[in-house]
Amino acid sequence: MVDRIQGIKYLISKSLRDLTMALDPADFYRINKKYLVHIESLRKFKLCVAGRIEVELFPATREKVFINQVRMQDFKKWVTQGSNEQASPLFEDMLENQIGISEY
Repeated sequence: MVDRIQGIKYLISKSLRDLTMALDPADFYRINKKYLVHIESLRKFKLCVAGRIEVELFPATREKVFINQVRMQDFKKWVTQGSNEQASPLFEDMLENQIGISEY
């Protein structure tokens, strides 16, 4: 787990599945097998081949992070609903290939 404000990494003994179930689904989303993200860590999206979306996170990851087509509709709904902490930007506002990049 990474503290997105200070960039400090923590080892947690729980599985991502357990963490997903314990955290508020309005704020956290399991985008793939390796990543559970907070809504405020999203920076931008980019459409890729095969219906996948590349997600840019903050803090940045060493590898590219993708959402597959199966999760895309749920992810889009999650992003547009926002979090409990603050209103979220529209999905389309963060999608690089459509209308530019909005800072989040």
